[in-house]
Amino acid sequence: MEKDPSVIIENLAQELADLRVDAIKRNGWEAQDRIIAVANKLKLKYSDYEEYKMFHILAGSTPEEGKQFTKFDFPEEDSIASFIRSL
Repeated sequence: MEKDPSVIIENLAQELADLRVDAIKRNGWEAQDRIIAVANKLKLKYSDYEEYKMFHILAGSTPEEGKQFTKFDFPEEDSIASFIRSL
C-alpha cells in the first residue's frame, strides 16, 4: 500500500528539523552562524522564500497557523535539505 505523499513530506520535514537541532547542539554558534548566512542568502535570492516549507525549518520560524505551503525546498544548488544534512 502506498503512503500518503503529504505524510511522507511531513516525515521528511520533521527529520530535517531534528537534524538541524542536533547540528546546533553539536556545533553551537558555528552551526547557527551558517544557518543564518544561508537563510539571509535565500531571502535575497528568492522573493517568495516564505512560501517554502524548508525555509521555515531552516530558520526555526513558525509560519502562520493553517499556512499551506506552495513549495517544499529550493532548487538543488540552494537546497535546504542538502544544507541541513551537511551541518
